[in-house]
Amino acid sequence: MMANIVSDNKVVTLEYALHLDDGELVEESTNTEPLEYIHGIGQLIPGLEKSLAGMQVGESREVMLEADEGYGEYQEGLDEEIPMDSFPEDFEPEIDMPLVMTDDEGKEFTFYVTGFGEEGVIVSPNHPLAGETLHFNVKVLDVHDATDEELAHGHVHGDEEYEDE
Repeated sequence: MMANIVSDNKVVTLEYALHLDDGELVEESTNTEPLEYIHGIGQLIPGLEKSLAGMQVGESREVMLEADEGYGEYQEGLDEEIPMDSFPEDFEPEIDMPLVMTDDEGKEFTFYVTGFGEEGVIVSPNHPLAGETLHFNVKVLDVHDATDEELAHGHVHGDEEYEDE
């Protein structure tokens, strides 16, 4: 029966915990807020999504991902300082905060706050977990078909009402 198997265009609900090599807990879902995503459309890092394929409801697995299957290798020398006056007046940057910026052609890039300089915010295109080996403990809680609307919008709707995007 394919209904309870993680595969493309299925809404997957899972519990997870993410640790680094040194055992540091980086992030975890909770019983009240498990992760929901649509499998096969790139909502998870590639290595994790690939390793979840074929799992069944109730199944648990430990997944170890090298940097190239996670957030990529850390690339040195890409940090730059952006003056504070480039941001809205009420902007309050925090370390590891993602910032989506648009270039002159309208292409979006994500940068992460890595520190603070004399005149602004230091940002890097490296994800905060770039270069890290990731250790996931995952458990599949539910799998069901994504609706046509969820597939069209590219995200899980759940029980909430969403405006057309």
